[in-house]
Amino acid sequence: MYSDVLKRETGNSFLVKAGQVIRIEQRPSADGNNGRTQIMDVLMVTTDLEQYSDHLNSTAIEGFNQRLYSGIWSQSRHFRKMATLVEDEFPYEQLPEGFTHIWLAAHCSPEYIGLAHGLDKVTNSCHENFLHAFSRIPAIANIEDEKIRKEVTQFFADRNDWNIFQGNQFMLDEQNITRARMCPTPPVEDGTAIEWYAEQDMYVVISNCPYGDQHTCYTEIHNNDVFIESSTQASSRTHQH
Repeated sequence: MYSDVLKRETGNSFLVKAGQVIRIEQRPSADGNNGRTQIMDVLMVTTDLEQYSDHLNSTAIEGFNQRLYSGIWSQSRHFRKMATLVEDEFPYEQLPEGFTHIWLAAHCSPEYIGLAHGLDKVTNSCHENFLHAFSRIPAIANIEDEKIRKEVTQFFADRNDWNIFQGNQFMLDEQNITRARMCPTPPVEDGTAIEWYAEQDMYVVISNCPYGDQHTCYTEIHNNDVFIESSTQASSRTHQH
């Protein structure tokens, strides 16, 4: 249906109709990329803005991690499946034992990065990317009242999202509090991707994380472009499962 490039440190919204598949693909060796895996953050909202990907309902049914054929569910009052993970090409054997790479959590914001890195001023984060991406959805862009339009954009950008291509493991700390332990993601081969099947007409809203390569510190990072495709069928690998 279409293909696109999500530039490093930007966010965008991708229309996917029910029955179509969106593919989010890594190409670490592409021109200008750093040879490593790029972390991204993903949210979903229906075209009429009535339903959005909800962390409470999704984790209640699927858990905090997504695996093949896991679903993403919308908020209470609707509680409908929005998407199903139908392809996961990540080389799990390269992660530490017990780690995975698709998990539900908060995304970085100027406040979070400031606390974590001691920075007074942050130029970009996933939150800014989401604000920009949601503002491009027609149902939001066409809201005439600027104050309401900004409130709606902020509401959706505040949702917890799916972090993808980021090594993680949920475990108890020394105080028996469950936390997500993260690790730098091992390099993957060009073409490594995940695919979600759209159960409804929706926008898949993606932030190309400004801290998308955790092999180095935030102030020295060089991020990658990633590649988005929408089609009417999943990859050939999916049909083999």
